[in-house]
Amino acid sequence: MKERTYSKSIANAINNFLTEDEWHFSFDDHRGIFKFGLNLIGSHSLRAAA
Repeated sequence: MKERTYSKSIANAINNFLTEDEWHFSFDDHRGIFKFGLNLIGSHSLRAAA
């Protein structure tokens, strides 16, 4: 399997952004992969605007 590389400076910039914006995430520095979830909280009933 071909080895893949990633830009550590780009990964650090993304890591800094996610940390400063208080995202809950993990980063696999061996593979260069960020993992995070996205939850949306909203109204249970959607009504069309009149």
